[in-house]
Amino acid sequence: MRSPDGKVVYKKYGDIHTDYKDYLVVDSISNKIYKDGNSIDSAMLPSQVYTISILKTLLDKPNKRISNKVLPASAYSKSMNQFSGKILSPLKKLTTTLL
Repeated sequence: MRSPDGKVVYKKYGDIHTDYKDYLVVDSISNKIYKDGNSIDSAMLPSQVYTISILKTLLDKPNKRISNKVLPASAYSKSMNQFSGKILSPLKKLTTTLL
């Protein structure tokens, strides 16, 4: 896990989502996203699993354009409307409230 200043932080797995309540915590082991220490539900973000896989892809290629062909196959990667409505807009709402 990285802190806001970019340093790698090692924590006990079970404590991460509660210790970082002021952050959006992405748990790629259990495919859960936490905000304010609470798990995000599907009403807030319809597909946490797909969102996490996209975030991994983006973080692996910083400052690069990503083609939808590189994204994991799903209805979200094939349709810009689905991608925007189910992934981008909800993620933007979650992150905007943290800033």
